[in-house]
Amino acid sequence: MNILSNELLKAGHNITLLAINSGPPDEVRLLCEGICLERGWKSGPFGTLLSLFRFQKVVRKVQPDVVVVNCSLPELFSTFLSTKIRFIVVEHAPLPWGKRKFLGKSVRWVLNKRQITWVKVTNNLNIWSLPQVESYFIPNPILFGETSIQTSQLNVKLKRLIYIGRLSEEKQPAVFLDLVDYFQIESLVIGDGGLRGALEEYALSRQLPVKFLGHQQEPWRKIEDGDLLIVPSAWEGDGVIVLEAVSRDIPMLISDIPSFRNFGLGESNYCKDPLKFRESIAAFQNSLELLIVSPAQSKICLEPRYPSKIAAQWEVILK
Repeated sequence: MNILSNELLKAGHNITLLAINSGPPDEVRLLCEGICLERGWKSGPFGTLLSLFRFQKVVRKVQPDVVVVNCSLPELFSTFLSTKIRFIVVEHAPLPWGKRKFLGKSVRWVLNKRQITWVKVTNNLNIWSLPQVESYFIPNPILFGETSIQTSQLNVKLKRLIYIGRLSEEKQPAVFLDLVDYFQIESLVIGDGGLRGALEEYALSRQLPVKFLGHQQEPWRKIEDGDLLIVPSAWEGDGVIVLEAVSRDIPMLISDIPSFRNFGLGESNYCKDPLKFRESIAAFQNSLELLIVSPAQSKICLEPRYPSKIAAQWEVILK
């Protein structure tokens, strides 16, 4: 959203980015006005209610023509706003409301009674709980960067396994730790989340050769020659981590799931289950360069994700 907000600001739009939850600094510096309500991730009902009042206060001050809503809590808060505001709701994942399905269905029923525009970030997503509703498809922009490894080398040997992402159930970081346990190879976990404590305990109990670095503002700077990125997600909304890795020529093995299949990478990059991850690591451990996405396929994946192109698609909807 920082990338998109910056691009829309460059195009002359008056943009305010309102973040409900607090968190670490973003890699992309926000150029437009940014307001954070500083709600903690586990603030409870009182903290959420307080954030709702703050949210309403900011909206009254800004007086927006359009509110773009990302994720479940902003959806809930938007049901308390004036119906004169035009809403655009973005669908990021196949299970956006998690275990709060009844609440999610109720909120979306209310929103759908208004003049709502729905946007999905991958073309294989339906709008959850409203499968028949019409929607636009606009992918996420990505942060392009320079590669940090020497892609011209041949017979690159495996030195480390790398995990980058949120430590949550759908990302399956436990699968990554099982691979570390199996190969007993030096590894890095970059990212934070609710499962971090349990994962660190497990790694300590098994004496795994893995370091937990937590959130890193520039995670790709940690990547070196001989690193293999493992993305074992059970499901994803889009898969921005994979695309950022493609743009940096980083060798990778990723889950064989619909959102990743959309990228059309080589068959050698996909793994259907933990056993396949093991087999592929063993097969390519002396030739990691074969797991780097080809320039031709990289171009197909990345060209639609340039921030200026994504902003142009958003402008069509905003106008």
